[in-house]
Amino acid sequence: MFSGYYRSKKRYFDMMEWYNRKNEQERISFNVEDMNDIVGILNEYSSEPIEIGMMNPYSIYFSNQNHELNLKSSNAPVQTLTIKKIRVEPAGQGIGTIILNVLIKYAKSVGFDRIVMEQVTSDEGLHFVKNRGFTICYTPSMEIMPISYFDYEKVLYYDFDEVVPMRISDLCRQHNTTVYGISKGIKNKYNINIQSTINEIMQKRTKAPTIGTIFYISEALGISLKEFFIDPKFNQIDGIDNITQKIT
Repeated sequence: MFSGYYRSKKRYFDMMEWYNRKNEQERISFNVEDMNDIVGILNEYSSEPIEIGMMNPYSIYFSNQNHELNLKSSNAPVQTLTIKKIRVEPAGQGIGTIILNVLIKYAKSVGFDRIVMEQVTSDEGLHFVKNRGFTICYTPSMEIMPISYFDYEKVLYYDFDEVVPMRISDLCRQHNTTVYGISKGIKNKYNINIQSTINEIMQKRTKAPTIGTIFYISEALGISLKEFFIDPKFNQIDGIDNITQKIT
């Protein structure tokens, strides 16, 4: 049993409960244009241009003689950016930390809930993850067989004004509608026009979306206010003292 075992186990089952309720959530696909900062950093610390390859929309690699970075996207149990492999040369100069920071920025920009470092076995790798806020991922297989290596996760924290537009976009996809469609539904049902208010939320120009506005959005989508907040990111609001989950 490892340090933080019970917290990690609880988080795993909380995530699985959410996934079982809302498993229609689509995986986040990789778009090279969204990853220009990652490419730029890899090229900056390389002696030759980085090669980029995609096996499918959810798997991408960056490689040359200096660096290797393999990434995978999954949505079970939450939106997860997995680092399957990372190699940087020369080692010990902080390049890995710089790459990780850029990856975190990218992951938050497209809506991942966490970053997982897969199969950490070396002393160097363990030192890297533990000093950068990663903790061991619980999996049920730990209960039935000995494991010589672990995956490590880092939960991503957001501001409230970042999470709300992400949730609206996700619900629009699920309900096959648009922000305009939501605004039109609100006007038809309540005879009020809050198109500009919703636009401000989507463009993150308001820091405090009100419960009243979220209620109208939920009504237009045909869901309850409670359903609107069924998203793990609402448990990952930066600045909230969430002692059971927050990783510092």
